[in-house]
Amino acid sequence: MLRSHVEFLASDAMHGRSCPSQFCNVAAEYILTELSGAGLDTQFQVTEELIEIRRGSTVVRPTGIDMRKQPMLFEISGAIEADGKLTTRFGGLSLEKTPQLDPIYAATGRVLVTNVPAGQRNVIGVLRGSDPVLKNTYVLVTAHYDHLGEQSGEAGDKVYNGANDNASGTSALIEIARAMAATPIKPKPASCSWHFSERRKAWSARDITRAILSFPWTKRTRR
Repeated sequence: MLRSHVEFLASDAMHGRSCPSQFCNVAAEYILTELSGAGLDTQFQVTEELIEIRRGSTVVRPTGIDMRKQPMLFEISGAIEADGKLTTRFGGLSLEKTPQLDPIYAATGRVLVTNVPAGQRNVIGVLRGSDPVLKNTYVLVTAHYDHLGEQSGEAGDKVYNGANDNASGTSALIEIARAMAATPIKPKPASCSWHFSERRKAWSARDITRAILSFPWTKRTRR
């Protein structure tokens, strides 16, 4: 089963699983179907759009700026360049100066940028705990399921297949969940298999943990 998962997720037909894309969505549907078939309670957790720039105590949520081609970021350090552009070294975001951003330019302190596109999906599978007290606590086992997509303007093989990064980890989590669900001795706390979009290396493990509490999630969709 491990091999078949990796072969599907890392195949050329998945076009590198860049998120957001239809191929990222196919990967999410595949993972949810496999976790559900293994006997876990499953659901999608979906983002709402959030564009936020913070400097000190000043927070601006600009409107009318097309951020769809910008990287997904979660409180990534930004800088104001000599030409007035607001950029991030990590993630490669670049915004022209606009009147909406004047409060940021007038403020002092570290610049932090968050860009969360709508429709990004976590795939969650929950194996309920057997202990009457500990069943309300959770052990998270996580992996990201996206990768880098395709090269542009290159001849030959353009697909970044992402077998090791991270079709292999995602596949392992699916089979760990299946094995745990099948064992007659259930874990005492609930176990949560959480598959998420890393979005081109813009997140760290710390960011993922904080995102659980602070990202603008829509209502969770059970399947």
